[in-house]
Amino acid sequence: MHLLHPDPIQAAETLAALLEKEAVYARGDYLASFTLCDHGPGVSADDRLLLVDWMYSVADQCEFKRETTAVAMELVDRFLSSCPPKASHFYLAEIENFQLLSIAAFHVSVKTMERVAFGSDLLALVSNGTYTK
Repeated sequence: MHLLHPDPIQAAETLAALLEKEAVYARGDYLASFTLCDHGPGVSADDRLLLVDWMYSVADQCEFKRETTAVAMELVDRFLSSCPPKASHFYLAEIENFQLLSIAAFHVSVKTMERVAFGSDLLALVSNGTYTK
């Protein structure tokens, strides 16, 4: 049997500590609580999923760790779950604002998780010209 961690007791303790932290920092579902009134459809769970898939494809093409994308979306989720309603409305009312927030979080995640230089010019390129440096 191949173990993922050499010390199963330490792995179990680490997992328990992470689960405890997750319970402390858990936030509400910002997409479910977002109501747009008459401003259009806004960002949906499907839109978020498409963006995550796109980030994974960029990470794979750049040979980044897949965890980099997970950390980026964790940043987005925590930010939108904890920011004031007016700010979350700004990012959730228009898909372009949500995309920009997500790309910025991806950039931060790459800078902290990867050992390569990844400039804003590359992000502008992979966004097909939607955003510029």
